[in-house]
Amino acid sequence: MRLRKCLILAGIIMLSIFMLISCSDSQDKNAIADYADQKITISGLTDEDFTVTVADLAALDSVERSASAERSNGEKVSIDAVGPLLDTFLAKYSKSQSDFTSIRFTAADKYSIAVGSQVLQNREIVLAVSDGGNALSEDDQPLRVVIPGERAMYWVRHICRIDFVSGETASQCRNMVFLESAVKTLKSSDYDYNGVTDKVIADSDLLDKYASEENADTLTLTAADGLTKSETADNFRSGMLKYTGADAPRFVADQLPEGMQIYDLVTISYGETSILTLDKLISLYGNKDGVEFFDVTKKINGVSAEKYICRCLDGSSVTLTVDDLQDAVLYLDDQGRVVLKPASGEPIVDLLQVEAK
Repeated sequence: MRLRKCLILAGIIMLSIFMLISCSDSQDKNAIADYADQKITISGLTDEDFTVTVADLAALDSVERSASAERSNGEKVSIDAVGPLLDTFLAKYSKSQSDFTSIRFTAADKYSIAVGSQVLQNREIVLAVSDGGNALSEDDQPLRVVIPGERAMYWVRHICRIDFVSGETASQCRNMVFLESAVKTLKSSDYDYNGVTDKVIADSDLLDKYASEENADTLTLTAADGLTKSETADNFRSGMLKYTGADAPRFVADQLPEGMQIYDLVTISYGETSILTLDKLISLYGNKDGVEFFDVTKKINGVSAEKYICRCLDGSSVTLTVDDLQDAVLYLDDQGRVVLKPASGEPIVDLLQVEAK
């Protein structure tokens, strides 16, 4: 009798579990019903691009991760992300996220971000099809990427495309351009930023003048707080660089989401050209006397060379050898001019550009 009661009790428990699972599956299917058939383009996994639907992703083994993060404007974002891990999706193709140099997530509103290898090797990435079993908000549908432990800017919503990139390596910098000098050579305009009028230059003008020979599809932005963001060259060209006022230099673009407005920029690296904010470099890596020239080249993956051509705003140039530049210091004088001071010899004032030869 006791055995029979135990068997009946076990049966009731199993039935309850089955009913709960079935109910949960039904709720999930109902939750995503309005966007289950929406397609996401996948590029870089096979020879040809292909699409998957939200329903395809929802059919994979799922996890639930409660996560929160702050946007750049201080707003807190929270979600109970339900969906497969990216690695679960990739296992179908005998891949894992750590196999890739970067993975770019693109939203329907053109917001995009490339997640680099450091994040790919150390974080879970959830392809969230629902929020705690409920439908994603309309702004998030049809798919949201959630990376617990990372900034909200990585949590791309309204996903329409995922690009898997492998084999890319950072170019070595041959051409250093100092933003403090470069802005003096370009047309500027007024820009209303939070009720304050600041100055901006067109990003396309900056690249056309100082990186016209570069033709890479992406460039890399680094900020003073350690953020590194890969951006498409087209998106960057469509925006402006605010170089005065709060958070300057700041990448702004009226037609792109605010989350793409990276601020306190230290470097803009495009192919073999790096556009540098000397003031930020000094505050991060220097002291009251400035920052050493070769400390800067190390930070930007500068190429080693025997000679360096230093060009100034007045059109003059000076060629210095690697020996001349040992212990050379870069600083801003009291007029805000970029100065290169070799260990011996005269300072080079109003420095615009240094090219490795």
